[in-house]
Amino acid sequence: MLKYTEYPDQDIKNFLASHGRDAAVLPPNEVASSGFDTPVLFLQTLFIHAWYVRRP
Repeated sequence: MLKYTEYPDQDIKNFLASHGRDAAVLPPNEVASSGFDTPVLFLQTLFIHAWYVRRP
């Protein structure tokens, strides 16, 4: 997608390198059973899920 928008090649490489390091990618069932008090899924857009929790 970035390539088609003429994003600079180096910026694409930097984005791909940081994605696994700076973004947590877990299946929803792992988030739901992560030890937090009742995680609540409040947004889902395709494969993007947003959760909120309260600290114990």
